[in-house]
Amino acid sequence: MASRIIAYVLMTATQVFGRAFAQAYRQAASSGARGGAQETHKAHKTAKQAAETISTRASRRSGMTLDEAHQILNVKPEASAQQILDNFDHLFKVNDKSKGGSFYLQSKVFRAKQTFEDLAPERIEVEVLKTDAPKEAPSSADSSSPNKKET
Repeated sequence: MASRIIAYVLMTATQVFGRAFAQAYRQAASSGARGGAQETHKAHKTAKQAAETISTRASRRSGMTLDEAHQILNVKPEASAQQILDNFDHLFKVNDKSKGGSFYLQSKVFRAKQTFEDLAPERIEVEVLKTDAPKEAPSSADSSSPNKKET
């Protein structure tokens, strides 16, 4: 019984691969006959370039497309860098594990920000430099104290 099943699977696989090979051969022969080898290469190159547009190209570091990053951070493609960073900060803090959030979602939010940094650095770079700068603590002269008299 087992040998019968194995023989059936092998026959089916042979038929499938045989048909695919025959179809590929017919297509190559017809494109070669009309000088289509160069046309096929050009069409493949153009299709590859079209697929590599910024919005569909995945970031090497995060493995996420720009469209996915927009969805995760809930921003529109024309959103400002400040709005992207504000949404990142909010979602990152909300999904903090210590506050009962999801580490998985927090990592997705972080990867979305990385995608913006990789694929649209001109939008994020300036704002990141501004937000990473240390904020000055208010001086003691500025703070009001109950012992200080107003004149």
